[in-house]
Amino acid sequence: MTDLKSLIKILNVAEMALKGTQIKQTVGATHYHASYVTPRWASNPHFKALGQLGTHLFYLDMSD
Repeated sequence: MTDLKSLIKILNVAEMALKGTQIKQTVGATHYHASYVTPRWASNPHFKALGQLGTHLFYLDMSD
C-alpha cells in the first residue's frame, strides 16, 4: 500500500458504517445522484431533497 493516509481514512469510514453512524444529510435517503447529472426522477414532487454531501445529492421518496 503506497497511500497510507487513504487507507486510514477508508478504515475509519468502514468502522463508522459498522457502528451505524449516520450523516445528517443522508439519514433516511432512498435515492441519490451526483450533482453533475439530473435524473428524471429528481424533479418528481414525490422526492424530498435532504441535502448534499460533496458532489452527491440525497433524496427521500415520499410516495410510500
